Amino acid sequence: MAYLGNLEGSGFSKVDSQRFNGNNSNTSFTLRHNVGQPEHIEVYVENVRQDPFTAYTVSGKTLTFTGTPPTGTGNIYVVYIGGAINTTELPFDSNLSLKDGISSAPSLYRHDQIGTGLFFPAANTIALIQNDKQMFTANATNVQLKIRGVTVLDANSSGINVIGAIKDDGTQLSATASISANTQLGLNTVTAHAIAADAVGPTEIRGNSIGATELNANAVVGDIAGSNGVFTHNSHTFQKAQRARVESVTVAAANVTLNFANANIFNLTLNINTHLNLPTNVTAGQAGTIVVKQDGTGSRTLSYAGAWEFPSGTAPTLSTTASAEDRIDYVVVAANAIHAVATLNYG
Repeated sequence: MAYLGNLEGSGFSKVDSQRFNGNNSNTSFTLRHNVGQPEHIEVYVENVRQDPFTAYTVSGKTLTFTGTPPTGTGNIYVVYIGGAINTTELPFDSNLSLKDGISSAPSLYRHDQIGTGLFFPAANTIALIQNDKQMFTANATNVQLKIRGVTVLDANSSGINVIGAIKDDGTQLSATASISANTQLGLNTVTAHAIAADAVGPTEIRGNSIGATELNANAVVGDIAGSNGVFTHNSHTFQKAQRARVESVTVAAANVTLNFANANIFNLTLNINTHLNLPTNVTAGQAGTIVVKQDGTGSRTLSYAGAWEFPSGTAPTLSTTASAEDRIDYVVVAANAIHAVATLNYG
């Protein structure tokens, strides 16, 4: 038959109860649940229901009688009315469906604080608000954390973006909270005390991890343990053999220009009569060697730019035998002056 009124509820309110022993002395007892008002519970002493307005008071989990209950075993009986403990117990294997809600009226919130709860701003997205400010949002691709409505962390599959500074509170970044390759540290982020002792070892800085673009022209590298660090502004005694890069150049043109930024030792094979120009990237103090080789034909000649200065002002005449090798040792004394001496016919 037809029915007018609210829909019948499909859930069940949970009603709890509790007993206490009176001793004719104690007037206060600890409840199992927080209770907001005296009338939210039914209290019986010696099976007589007590007046909630005169016989007792409640404060959180404390029940206080205005009189002293008599001695007895389980003679004080408390029934928690369903509304008092704010608990709805769903039937086993049931689901709870919530409306989307909005930030000002979330889907689920504390009974007296509508500004703190959760809602669903979009499909497959959940958000938390606290004190009327959105503080957390998550979906399949992004997690966002806010403080007082201001975003402080944004994370997705590409990494974590921290908005603002990572504060110096004495904590350390662990292996599970590391800085990825795409993370950039702002100016003055890393200070003298920010890297713990032994935090950077031989396995932390890999080969080629610091290159020409990572340290700019004005970068200053501080102390390295003991005197094992090698810097251009210090003198050094090497404990192991050192070696220079050798650059091989095959000459098939009338002019050849070496690049002194590439190497200190050059193997120069002559396939044609050629002229040795003033090299590029010449800096006073550079020194090195040019090994000049004749090709299989031989009789190739080499002339020199005016910057190449030989003893007595006389340029050497190199060996012309096929496959012959001569050596020119040089020291750069100025940007346009290279002192050189030739020793001939090796091998």
